[in-house]
Amino acid sequence: MQEVRSEWEKTDHAAYLKRFPEHRENLIRDELDGLPEWAADYEEISEEERYRRAEATVEDIISNEPFGDWAEPLFFSFLSEHPDFESFLSGSWDASETSAIKTLSGSNAEMRRELSLRHLGHDTMVSLQDVGVGVSQVLPVLIHCYSSVNRWIAIEQPEIHIHPALQAELGDVFIESALGENKNTFLLETHSEHLILRLLRRIRETTEGDFSTWPETLQKACPHGIRPEDIAVLYVQPGNEGAEIIELPVTEDGDFSRPWPGGFFAERSNELF
Repeated sequence: MQEVRSEWEKTDHAAYLKRFPEHRENLIRDELDGLPEWAADYEEISEEERYRRAEATVEDIISNEPFGDWAEPLFFSFLSEHPDFESFLSGSWDASETSAIKTLSGSNAEMRRELSLRHLGHDTMVSLQDVGVGVSQVLPVLIHCYSSVNRWIAIEQPEIHIHPALQAELGDVFIESALGENKNTFLLETHSEHLILRLLRRIRETTEGDFSTWPETLQKACPHGIRPEDIAVLYVQPGNEGAEIIELPVTEDGDFSRPWPGGFFAERSNELF
């Protein structure tokens, strides 16, 4: 790595990109293609602003200082994903240095990074690979909930592959993110009875003025609780002319004012009795 690092830091990138401007434009186009995936405000910004952000990202990566702890894996991943740029750099380096680039931009163990979780109860570190696929899938959901501000966030089945108790806890996360300081708006497609029941429970507790079971963070974020008008529950079912959308109004005591169509909540009682 040190060999590649030294050569990279000696490289006059500005001169290279001036000599081969097509490489710079290719990189910017790649970043523009990926911009909708990480720019939460993508639809709200102009084409000029999109290009400026993509250009800034490319400039950061090809600058003379890409080797902070956070940037090393980003840089070598970037090389592996952009063979034209790898070839572009290699044109000025000798064979041994080119080989080093290929090694480091491949599967070299030195460049691997692993996300670990800390079990607060036992103060132990746990590999993400050992806690079930549901945890890895719910992490992006939590990141968006806590990092986004004044955004529309659409999530399909946020509860997938996680324990029923955690599905219910997601309800509190969405309430806090929507009604707290973040002021996000969520469009959730869910099959989770547990998630919906948690929302209904919090509405009932708000009406009763009983916040004793609310987590401290939720109480702080939503001191006035959650009301029926804060949520809308829509049930989608197939119809003769396509999908039919049925609104299920929520009452102040945390129930639906009309029967739930198509079973769903009734399935549990059908199995029990």
